[in-house]
Amino acid sequence: MPLSDGERANLAGPRPGDVKPTGPAQNRRVYSCLGCEMSKAAAGPHHCIGTGYLVSEIVFRRLHTLCVSNGGTLSLAELESFRSKFLNGFSSGFELFEKVHQHCMDASACSVETPFSRDKILATLLRKVGEQSASHAFALQTTQLGQAWTHRFFESFAGYVRQHICKDADRRLINVYADAATLPKMQLSTDVLLKLDAVSCILRECIEAFAPPEPRVGLVCDYVNRTSARQEGIGGAHIMKVTEDQVRTFLRLLPQELMIRAGARPPFQPSRAP
Repeated sequence: MPLSDGERANLAGPRPGDVKPTGPAQNRRVYSCLGCEMSKAAAGPHHCIGTGYLVSEIVFRRLHTLCVSNGGTLSLAELESFRSKFLNGFSSGFELFEKVHQHCMDASACSVETPFSRDKILATLLRKVGEQSASHAFALQTTQLGQAWTHRFFESFAGYVRQHICKDADRRLINVYADAATLPKMQLSTDVLLKLDAVSCILRECIEAFAPPEPRVGLVCDYVNRTSARQEGIGGAHIMKVTEDQVRTFLRLLPQELMIRAGARPPFQPSRAP
């Protein structure tokens, strides 16, 4: 049962020079991992979810057509015949499956991080709504140690949130992420996820627990420093470690930046803490 021209088009995505569809027709086009430039896409299982969604759409669309042609019913024998023909027809789409495989491999190369994996998604989104707050509060570390330190800090901060603030944040974020990956033409990024109400709600729940920040300043400081000491094998005073004053400033600014990011307001400009 070879793929139809329309199904091939859905798998292959838009070709150079194609007019981008708008309106309902655009909404009906099923997202696939070939429907966007994977070299520019964030790595993650949403590419596979999108491909699975597409294949499911093809199966049910063909079953619907077959059922209509048979007067609204299908026998077990007819279903088995459909299954056999459909699977045997996969060879007609082999070139397309190769492209799916190659694009997914490119996006998931070992040198590319997977920001939306189960153990990364919370840190990824917290960094998206808090990086400028961190750059201001931890200016010494971010200036001297750069993006690598910022990455490690938000992983540690996410660990504290996960253990002490919102223990199911990862699961809830992954559920939203997986649902979004099945939406037609959804090209996922941190910016796109942040615009989803469910994601904003989860992040607010995580961050608003630090208002006012004082009761948790020492706890967060200790957690981040212990994590750094364990991971980097450092002891005593070290530039990688944070102070309570720095953490206090960060926790004071973080809810403000979240409100700005979630509300799509102008870029965040933190004022200096007194």
